[in-house]
Amino acid sequence: MPRSLSLFLFAAFAFLSLPAGAQIPVYDWARATANKPQPAPLAERLPVEIVFVHDGLALDRSVNDTAVPAISFGLFGFAGLAGSQSATNAARERAQSRMRPMAEAMSSYPFETTMEAALRAKLSAEGISPDPQISIRNNRSSVVSPSPSPRILTIYPYYAMNGELTELRVKLFVQIVERETKDNGARYRDKPRFNRIYSFAFQIEDGSAEEKIERWSAFEAEAFRGMLDRGIEQVAEMLAYDFSVAGRREWRMSSLKKSARLKGRLYRGLPVRETPEWVWVRTGTKLQGFEGYQPLDRPSASADR
Repeated sequence: MPRSLSLFLFAAFAFLSLPAGAQIPVYDWARATANKPQPAPLAERLPVEIVFVHDGLALDRSVNDTAVPAISFGLFGFAGLAGSQSATNAARERAQSRMRPMAEAMSSYPFETTMEAALRAKLSAEGISPDPQISIRNNRSSVVSPSPSPRILTIYPYYAMNGELTELRVKLFVQIVERETKDNGARYRDKPRFNRIYSFAFQIEDGSAEEKIERWSAFEAEAFRGMLDRGIEQVAEMLAYDFSVAGRREWRMSSLKKSARLKGRLYRGLPVRETPEWVWVRTGTKLQGFEGYQPLDRPSASADR
């Protein structure tokens, strides 16, 4: 595949995986070198930036009604996107309206503090850094320090529902960047050297829009708290595992024609961890993703551990 096409496809994939309104540097993701070898640990005192990009429950862009026009833009030009933009906006508004009860049920969940604590517990892993230098930013207001660094780990966490309302996802967008200063140190530029998406999804069965809303609405706030607790725990563990000796070995493995099965469902990708309740798979080869899934059979007081 030509390099220009592969970079475009990765940029489209990264964009479609973002929550609406997030300000993550998608173009930099496209320029990142996939699976470039990284030292272990990444650095003795690795600078780490945890950037929170969204308040509350987001709506993932990776939905049928947004993927089609975005891909049309890439393959057929701007006209393919413009003609369907109003339909896309209407579909997004419908999805946001339908997921409002779930958003309200999760509104009191302390996502940022819980995620920060989970990441702090995992970032000192052997393959990442024995003494990580962690800073917390808010993408809407804080200013990045322009101090140059040969290697910075940037983490963008959020939680979202997909447009079909079949999945509640906790996600991390992770980059290793090289930061350069510009204009006598007043500005900076990040050059990506590594990228990964870590995602853990809770799934319900397909059905009509009304049936899906009814199923999600049957979960109480405490059940959503249990799901988010587990999702945060899972993606933080994925990040630490990915940079372990075993995880790095899998960077060179192909996921082609591999899959895992759980509760009658097929999950394509290289199986990494499998339990009776959830599964991890590594997807892609050069442009890898790391995905976890837990099917939800019925509403309960919590997501059983």
